[in-house]
Amino acid sequence: MVGMMAACPDGNGFEARFENFKITHLPDRRRLEWLKANQE
Repeated sequence: MVGMMAACPDGNGFEARFENFKITHLPDRRRLEWLKANQE
């Protein structure tokens, strides 16, 4: 699970707004090497 968080350790807190938040899968190098070596 992935997400964004904002925290205010002191005081009454605050309002936070996250706009245009995007998560993009970035394959790791080991997986890319395995896929290349195991192509059919």
